Amino acid sequence: MNDQIKETVRFIVNALSVGDMQSLVRQKLLNPDEMDGTLEVIHQYNKHMIAIPPEGWALVDVYCCSQPGHINGQKDVYDIDIPLWTEEEGRSDLMLKINVNHGFVKILDVLVP
Repeated sequence: MNDQIKETVRFIVNALSVGDMQSLVRQKLLNPDEMDGTLEVIHQYNKHMIAIPPEGWALVDVYCCSQPGHINGQKDVYDIDIPLWTEEEGRSDLMLKINVNHGFVKILDVLVP
């Protein structure tokens, strides 16, 4: 994962941690119709999300995208699973799933797998 993608992920985590879904929508990182569901998952988790620590980046999983319309093995299209961290737990059960398509990032989901 390159530095630009890491910076985008840092922006996403910060926005999620303060409930700023509008910023994510304005930056085209989150679809407007997914704002409420994403915010609800975070509220239900009921912990205080924090930035990913340096050691957390080693736990990120990058894999080939298998979404319809994408060609497996396409170098510039991939999905990333990013463990999220909270003040209370450190590494939490929350997971951020994103898609990177030729440098453009899109939030796929925030969930507890």
